Amino acid sequence: MAETKDTGEKAVKFGKIQDVSLKTIEKAPKDTQQKYHAISSKGESLKIVEADVLNSSTKDDIKTQLPKAIVVKKNLKKDVEILYASFKNLRKLTVMLKK
Repeated sequence: MAETKDTGEKAVKFGKIQDVSLKTIEKAPKDTQQKYHAISSKGESLKIVEADVLNSSTKDDIKTQLPKAIVVKKNLKKDVEILYASFKNLRKLTVMLKK
């Protein structure tokens, strides 16, 4: 695991350490928690579909598996964008409340 430059603490990739992630998620609003869990499940789906695509042995297998992977990836990208927008809004609110 890489260390962060500022603090020297271990950097955690998205969703890799369950205890830390779950504690952090529990502090978030319910709506954000639901979005996070939706993204997590789609991320797992993407891993499964990715494995199916990589294990395809024929051109026909790839033709059937690749569209599924593309759809899952696009849906995951949309969800991440929505969650990031929520994060930015929450951050703005936090800054405004501190002032």
